[in-house]
Amino acid sequence: MNTKNKAILLILSACVLLLLIVSLVGIVTFKPTKVSYPGNTVNLPSNNLVVTTSKEVKTKESAEKPEYKSYYSQAMMITLAYPSDWKMHDLLFSPNRVVITPPDTTYDIKFLDGFSVVISALPDLYPTLADASEYVFSLLETHYDDYKVVETKDAQLSGLNGKSMMIEGKIGAADIREKNTFTLIGKKVYLVRYVMQTANFNKYLEQGDVMTNSLTVG
Repeated sequence: MNTKNKAILLILSACVLLLLIVSLVGIVTFKPTKVSYPGNTVNLPSNNLVVTTSKEVKTKESAEKPEYKSYYSQAMMITLAYPSDWKMHDLLFSPNRVVITPPDTTYDIKFLDGFSVVISALPDLYPTLADASEYVFSLLETHYDDYKVVETKDAQLSGLNGKSMMIEGKIGAADIREKNTFTLIGKKVYLVRYVMQTANFNKYLEQGDVMTNSLTVG
């Protein structure tokens, strides 16, 4: 074998050896990467591989909790919390009543959807909770075309013992559900009414309960 052939053979051997070394280094340094999808975890190589998906999949929906504002009425001597996107209606013609309505409803005199606090105008007319119930029924008679009481139970309002009623009825063609809670404070009836068309009742019930439970008098 002449000198030229020996040189070519050495060069070829060096190339083969270099390829072997590069392959061994690649095997030793290979590390898989975990890519997570909803319900699956896939091992993929990390060598500059880019994984794309056509759309983002969310496994959980997080419901945003509403922010609450504080309302105080000097005339009624009440404080309560209400959702910041609800609308407050101070009724000049009825200083013993305040109405708060959800963002997707319109307030009208029939009061089909909303939350209200009502205080009996005169003291001493309702000395007991049984008498206070008669006052509540008198309001329902003027509000509804037809109604029935489906549940009555003991309740608390502003830290005092009271009553709660669940009402179902009709105002015009609208089916209405109402949850009202009332008590006696200073010989006056304090009545909280959560009134909604039946389709909206459960939608805002949690917020209605927050407002009812936040009410304080004094």
